[in-house]
Amino acid sequence: MVTVEDLNAEIDKRTEQLEHLLVDPRHDLKHIADRLLDFAKEFSLDRKHAHRAIFFSRAAKELQQEHRQDSITRNDYEVRWKNLFMGILGLRDEIRDEFRPEAFLPQEPIGSSSAAKPVFRGVGLTKTYRGFRLAGIDLELNTREITGLLGVNGSGKTTLLRIVAGELAVDKGVIAYPALDSGGLDWSAIRDQIAYIPQYPPRWYGKLADNLHLTASEHGLKGETNQIQVNLVLERLGLRRYADYRWDEISGGFRIRFELARALVRRPRLLILDEPLAHLDIVSMQGFLRDLRAFASSETVPLAVLISSQHVDEVEPIVDRLLFFRDGQAVFAGRADDLAGKRNRFELIPANPAVELLSDPPDSIVLNVERLAGSLVIQTPSKVEGKDLLRWLLDNGVAIRAFRDLTRSTRRFLTTEEDTL
Repeated sequence: MVTVEDLNAEIDKRTEQLEHLLVDPRHDLKHIADRLLDFAKEFSLDRKHAHRAIFFSRAAKELQQEHRQDSITRNDYEVRWKNLFMGILGLRDEIRDEFRPEAFLPQEPIGSSSAAKPVFRGVGLTKTYRGFRLAGIDLELNTREITGLLGVNGSGKTTLLRIVAGELAVDKGVIAYPALDSGGLDWSAIRDQIAYIPQYPPRWYGKLADNLHLTASEHGLKGETNQIQVNLVLERLGLRRYADYRWDEISGGFRIRFELARALVRRPRLLILDEPLAHLDIVSMQGFLRDLRAFASSETVPLAVLISSQHVDEVEPIVDRLLFFRDGQAVFAGRADDLAGKRNRFELIPANPAVELLSDPPDSIVLNVERLAGSLVIQTPSKVEGKDLLRWLLDNGVAIRAFRDLTRSTRRFLTTEEDTL
């Protein structure tokens, strides 16, 4: 259960983290702006704090853009940065001094990820749907954890997401929402705590910001609180300039950001996203995933997150648990460290695509080589580390353009090799 002491400790930690960002000579102003907005959103209900956080966020992002475009002199940059630095520190200290933790205690106990009841638990989930069969899936989702469902198209990811969201009933298996159900199996109360974002969201009408205000109002945020939360979310997710836009006027990527914004103003306990990265470019993907990690880890409004994706390399670094699907079955379920086994696996992109390794490499170094489109997947004994394999390759004249360790990645299941660890 979150206590007053927990919240005081959290705001102290976040206060220190924000200062570390400010004194970092790399000056990642976008990151600073995001953390400041999160700080204001999570620890203040004062409208003036929200307005100032939004003002400083905009100033930081504008300064960073001008600096990257080389359209500002170094002296002007330093002057504006100094003023921004002092303003952010002042706002941070004011929020900290006026923080009243009692106002932020959850209405229902929310424990840590290790001690809380699971938000969702499914055992032996089986579903035949449109000729496809999802077979015997076990799944547990916890607060402040992100669980990634990975795999190729048609492997069963969306079917499982819809089951968890309550849109599909299982043919067999047991489903429970321990942290969401106060007793009596009130599905309407459970459903109100779940936000599901499908890969292709339905069309909405009217202006973007008006839809957010409506959603916030429908979930209990009225008056000034409604205005504060919507404004903070618009700024935090880069939607401010699109506040008056309509469906036809924004791209698929920003429609997904809008759906995330709409989910956040609802303050759900479980957030489910189906292939949200499919609409985003690589830069937007990284920002979206970084935001998702921050939102899941919130102390005052933490989330359990379930996200499906084919983008293994981008999703794996931010998730706590992984399920890799193939033909309706989970060929792996667990944490990344659980993937380590008797063999290590490495992906190599040679400088010369036609390169051949030695015809008979020693088993003490290489156990198996699989050629993919433009790359090689090399299996080695567990005692052979990446540096050892690299040294052997270079000593044998193999020029390397890129090298990746797949030992603790579900990417291995995208190859044709056996699924043994």
